[in-house]
Amino acid sequence: MDDAVKRIELLKNYGYPGEAIPTLLRKTEMLSYEKLEQIIKPYEETDTDHAISFTGRPQQ
Repeated sequence: MDDAVKRIELLKNYGYPGEAIPTLLRKTEMLSYEKLEQIIKPYEETDTDHAISFTGRPQQ
């Protein structure tokens, strides 16, 4: 599958509207597919094994 097609499918699967996809593709063309996937992944699906604190400190 072509990289652009993979990116389009990824954005559609995560609910991005069709009219926004061309703009998003242009703005993220310098990112690898894996990095793009990591960035747009919903919070619940992140691959972290530790708690995240918005203060920048690990939670106890």
